[in-house]
Amino acid sequence: LTPSSPIIENLAYVNGLEWKGSGTLMWHVEDWTAAWTTTFYDSYFVGAAGSSANAGLIASQGSATVPSQTYHDLYVAYRFNVQTADESSTDAEVRLGVRNIFGEEPPMDVNANNFYSPFGDARVSTYYVTLRKSF
Repeated sequence: LTPSSPIIENLAYVNGLEWKGSGTLMWHVEDWTAAWTTTFYDSYFVGAAGSSANAGLIASQGSATVPSQTYHDLYVAYRFNVQTADESSTDAEVRLGVRNIFGEEPPMDVNANNFYSPFGDARVSTYYVTLRKSF
């Protein structure tokens, strides 16, 4: 690197995103809570800026970039008050959720270890149940 070297822009190269954003809408009604989260990942280049290996990566990928991705998650929770034997009360909550509710498959990324974008999940949609109790 020298002061006269050309400037190489690395923004959005090799999983470096120019834009990433998420937002959540949450509703509370008495003991019920529901939340919807949307996460956006911008497109990014499959190779490093100025790399001679880019031609092979681009040929394998079919494009110089991995497309942008948007995933939606949803959960519903119910919180209830549990009366204990000593007449005190504690909170408990059960939560049911789905990650990637629309089942969006992650796009191919030939430069990633598993050949799919690290921002997605190869399992596509996942489901969970959480039980929580505070003392």
